[in-house]
Amino acid sequence: MFVAQSGNLWMQLLAFAKEEDIGIRTFGGSGNEAMITIEDYMECFELDDMTKTVVMYSESIKMAGASAAASHTGSMASNINIFETACKQAGVIQAQ
Repeated sequence: MFVAQSGNLWMQLLAFAKEEDIGIRTFGGSGNEAMITIEDYMECFELDDMTKTVVMYSESIKMAGASAAASHTGSMASNINIFETACKQAGVIQAQ
């Protein structure tokens, strides 16, 4: 599974996958996320028994607690630290 916000990136990845004979069963593109978001795709992939791995290219991830955390004294922790901890807890492997 592959989901991306960038149309250019997914086109390049699909061309690379074809050249390298790598199968991509499903692709989801969220574009500017006016109607469907990466989170929507992830919820669908979670329900799919055949999905074992999801590659995701995201320019941003919405965190519900961000506004609450910003008003709390604990907001001195940077967003990247919160994001990295959430990824670790969810089993997400980040690539730089």
